[in-house]
Amino acid sequence: MSTYHFDATSFRNYVWVKGGATFRNPEELSIELTTQGAFRVEVYDGGALAYSYRKKGQRATWTSLYFNGNGVDDYGTPIVPLRGEYQFKLVNEAQGTRKARQGELEYA
Repeated sequence: MSTYHFDATSFRNYVWVKGGATFRNPEELSIELTTQGAFRVEVYDGGALAYSYRKKGQRATWTSLYFNGNGVDDYGTPIVPLRGEYQFKLVNEAQGTRKARQGELEYA
């Protein structure tokens, strides 16, 4: 298992994880938020949007998505297992700017 760690970031509209790099067989995406507000994680396969998972962002804290097929996002959307190469985009769904202290993406 490999881990990509990213430092502080902010996004008013969106930001790509690692500038849009692909990750093989991703297992988990965790983000430490420092601001409240809803956002979504868009998952791209071959440059095309494949899945979209939403987080309410009600607290400034760690939040995670597990791509093992055993969970749902904050709105009840089932999270499917991801096998292959994927890109991740964090998209703001609230007013203002979302800020994160750090984050990690675990992948094979």
